[in-house]
Amino acid sequence: SVDPVVRATLREAGVPCADATLTDWYGGELSAASLVRVITEGAREYPEAESLELMCHSGFFDSDLKLYSRYTADRELELATLCDPTLQDKLAAAGFILTSVHVATAQPPVPLPKHRGNGLPVA
Repeated sequence: SVDPVVRATLREAGVPCADATLTDWYGGELSAASLVRVITEGAREYPEAESLELMCHSGFFDSDLKLYSRYTADRELELATLCDPTLQDKLAAAGFILTSVHVATAQPPVPLPKHRGNGLPVA
């Protein structure tokens, strides 16, 4: 749901998606405080949105990932932030709750293919 056209196209195809996607949380300061700040700013930017999606690339990296992406070590920082035990409390204090896109859009999960792209499994 990165823009209104994509969001409308997805919804017409029956794919659940959030009302707005936030793409400003990567690199730089990757902390619970910066995440809450990005979501708070997103809520101000999209006041009509009932759900916000945060684009992130959290995970682990190894030497193989360096062959495919320049965004490597920050993935682990994102993962650590998303797993921060204080994050949910900080989001709640700012007036937000974590949920899945399926709960937020009242849609059943869309089955994913077992493989995509260059044969990497989909988790």
